[in-house]
Amino acid sequence: MAPRLKTMRDDGFPAQWLTEFKKCQIAQQYFPLVGELPEFIQKELPVKISITDEMLVDWSAMIIPHASFPMDKLFCISNSGPCMDFAMRVVLSVISPLTIPGDTESSFISFWDRLIRDTLDYMKIGESNRDSKHSASTGESRPDFLYLVDSVCVFRGEEIAAKVNIEVPRNELSEKLIWSYGNAPYLFGYAAVAYKIELDVKGRLELLLAILNISLLLPAIANMCPDNTRGEKKNYATELMAEEALYYGSDTKYFQIGKKEKWEYRKASKDKD
Repeated sequence: MAPRLKTMRDDGFPAQWLTEFKKCQIAQQYFPLVGELPEFIQKELPVKISITDEMLVDWSAMIIPHASFPMDKLFCISNSGPCMDFAMRVVLSVISPLTIPGDTESSFISFWDRLIRDTLDYMKIGESNRDSKHSASTGESRPDFLYLVDSVCVFRGEEIAAKVNIEVPRNELSEKLIWSYGNAPYLFGYAAVAYKIELDVKGRLELLLAILNISLLLPAIANMCPDNTRGEKKNYATELMAEEALYYGSDTKYFQIGKKEKWEYRKASKDKD
């Protein structure tokens, strides 16, 4: 029997929604398999975000052509008690019209942060860094964005400015990752080229849904990792790039990075989609 979905209004106290949502964090024994991750990260939230009728109408109108997904998986109606703090600080920032800040990598950082970093930071399960001195299992080749839970880099991103093929940051994700995460089944990350990470409102809301669902896995992933992956203690590598890793690509397709000998096959399989 499927669990009954909860709804939560914060009545001005955003910690209530966050507390209820974090109670749904997933233990290791209930983790989705790698092949189930694409479906998992787009599933209905276990505790939906309460918004008003007016918000639903206004935000739905921004999705062209109109579609109930992903609105129905993210939100529920509560005119008397919407989650205003999350809606204003995170959701509104995600769906707001884009502005063109420039064409350098640094000029796009605020855009990437709006879609990804701000959501993860709001969840209060870890800390984010950019071009950090944390090892992140990369030695001197660190990813552009790191999210650490219990000092373990469980989520990372590679970002490049305009006029660069998306395969460049994708390749950097795999090339910089040296697997030292013990029995953790997978890590998460993203590749971004300028605005190509997600352009339309529907795509950005899908990404928001994915990040919120992913956040339910991150504490257990960190807990599965050996002590020497925490902070600057990590100082070893294996021959594997990763046991299994799922990255959410900027063209909304999913692709896996597995053992080195399988990489070319998996990459070729993805390109046929």
